[in-house]
Amino acid sequence: MNFMKRMLIVKNLCKEEILKNIDFEINEGEMVAIMGPSGSGKSTLLYQISGMDQASSGEIWLDGRNICGLSEKELAKIRLESCGFVFQQMNMLENLSILQNIVLPADHLEKGKKKRQEHRKRALELMKRFSIDGLEERSITQVSGGQLQRACICRSLMNAPKILFADEQTGALHQNASKEVMDAFLRANESGTTILLVTHDNKVASQCDRILYLLDGELKGTLDLGSFARTDDKAREQYTNQWLEKMGW
Repeated sequence: MNFMKRMLIVKNLCKEEILKNIDFEINEGEMVAIMGPSGSGKSTLLYQISGMDQASSGEIWLDGRNICGLSEKELAKIRLESCGFVFQQMNMLENLSILQNIVLPADHLEKGKKKRQEHRKRALELMKRFSIDGLEERSITQVSGGQLQRACICRSLMNAPKILFADEQTGALHQNASKEVMDAFLRANESGTTILLVTHDNKVASQCDRILYLLDGELKGTLDLGSFARTDDKAREQYTNQWLEKMGW
């Protein structure tokens, strides 16, 4: 893949005693995994660079803008307009249908009856694209875990984000549901969405373009998987496992 632009630049990022001088870049259209043992600072790092929490020091350039030091109001606007989020805890509202949950971010960003109609149309297109069409009026308790997480991905894409952040998005799912969700991420990435995800799953990480390995709050290594075709899953996974063993995984 030919990356034309830096979507994310992180320089000397620190967070109290948790993160220590983190430096890396992510190109537009890239899909990158953050790995490391529990307590290594992965989720904390994700929260800093997505503008959900303030760093102690350093720089975070998101789509050409340094977000460090911005007010909470400014950060909230950036998150709504430029970022999508998918978490292990899916945070869907029980009193709303699947479709109503999906359109929420867009309805919050743009008001008006005409806009709501446009949002509904886009949501239905996304649901069809991720193979959950027909579930529009169901509640969140009437679908499988994999279907619900795909609905979360649809919701995260409603405002056409520049970058999608995910934290253990398959952690609570069984193997088949995990594959459904990862296939959805790959489709989103192939359509141009930049993705940064935290995972403990070697197989999930092996399908990314790069892996960043975090240990005790420090970035200890990077694995570039660009030389392996996405279709060669077995070779990618084997190469990933060998590298992770060297890193002490």
